[in-house]
Amino acid sequence: LGEGWEIVLARLVPNTTQIEYLSTLRYPKAAVVNPMAGIPMRRALNGMSGSVQGPDYASIPVIAGHSPLPVSQLGLVYKCQLSVLQKSFIAQVASAIDSWNAVAPGSLEMLLLTNVHGAAQYA
Repeated sequence: LGEGWEIVLARLVPNTTQIEYLSTLRYPKAAVVNPMAGIPMRRALNGMSGSVQGPDYASIPVIAGHSPLPVSQLGLVYKCQLSVLQKSFIAQVASAIDSWNAVAPGSLEMLLLTNVHGAAQYA
């Protein structure tokens, strides 16, 4: 899936609140150290579908989708580390600026300066 991405399957250990991970984890030691972590998986195992921004099983900030798999009593989480998404976003913005400057050198700066000075007039 790439850096920072992960798909995880898990279930609750019977008669406990502990999560048993059934898929291979990127950070397996973290799941053992902090068995109560993992907001996305806890939500899935509690029957909720949706998305959430919060710590995963390794206490790493993620943006995750989560779904219960009720027939098998499993939870499914598909997630990406927030830092990876932020790095990707910044790289795409930088690339867009470089492309804009290659097509019309100086035009982006002129546009930004015009907007800044225009906004200052109305402040």
